Amino acid sequence: MTHDQGSRKVDNWPDIEDEAWEFIRRGELGLAEHKAREALEQEPNAIDCYVILSRAARTQAEKVALLREGARIGDEQWEKEILAAPSDDFTFWANIDTRPFMRALQSLSLALATDPREGTLEEAVAIWRKLYKICPNDNLGVRFLIQEYEANGKVELDGY
Repeated sequence: MTHDQGSRKVDNWPDIEDEAWEFIRRGELGLAEHKAREALEQEPNAIDCYVILSRAARTQAEKVALLREGARIGDEQWEKEILAAPSDDFTFWANIDTRPFMRALQSLSLALATDPREGTLEEAVAIWRKLYKICPNDNLGVRFLIQEYEANGKVELDGY
């Protein structure tokens, strides 16, 4: 929570978010979920918290909804840079502040690609194309997923 200490406001949501990631690494999903929600109380636009919550989601629909929210926030936050991408003026992938957004997009795309409902794979491919546009060095390897989809009309995601 945010505490007032005299006239000074203390927001420690990044520390709480880091704790949530640590709980994810340890497989303690309930504690991760609790910490992510605590961080969101202080900063509702903390994109990584939606990614964390998606990992603790109980259903595929809940996972997708959480990731859509994180992606929506990122789309709003980085709208100008996304429209200008790729750009020598703003190397999207090199900016550490964009990483939560890219994690949300990548996680959403993988969740959609494994969702059996109609149209979800095509939506995943659209996200991969967006990721490739904003990250042309393709640190995420989405070009291979796009190529596989274009060649076969499907994508095999081992281990997801």
